[in-house]
Amino acid sequence: MKSPRPLQGLLVLWALWEFVNASLSTFASALGASFVGWVPKNGWTGDLLAMSQQYGMVLFLLGAVYLLIATDPARYRAFVWIPIGEQAIGVAYALYGLLGSHTMTGSQFATQAIVNLVVAALFYLLRPSVGASTENVRIANA
Repeated sequence: MKSPRPLQGLLVLWALWEFVNASLSTFASALGASFVGWVPKNGWTGDLLAMSQQYGMVLFLLGAVYLLIATDPARYRAFVWIPIGEQAIGVAYALYGLLGSHTMTGSQFATQAIVNLVVAALFYLLRPSVGASTENVRIANA
């Protein structure tokens, strides 16, 4: 049986990442955007601020879900697909930035896609096996 510790650590780390990004998106949109070198073409409009704040609230929710999964990865095994899906959406969005909106260069796409794929692979490889239960994992680690 795999130990749940590495997955729990990754989930807590990812939850903290979500909370940092959520705080910046919700409470300091311009500061958060400036960290990645992004400035809105037409400045920070009310609509753009509202969108950023809504995005931040979704990130707070995702962070809370990741902390919940970390409490018992075997019990919440199916939810490990959420961070994997989040990374897949990141790759799809980067592909859109490269081919659809042309707001991303090939090297920017490659960098983002590689990071997304590595993180998704980590979550996938560390996920509990199908037959794992909380009690079986505790017995195996005793």
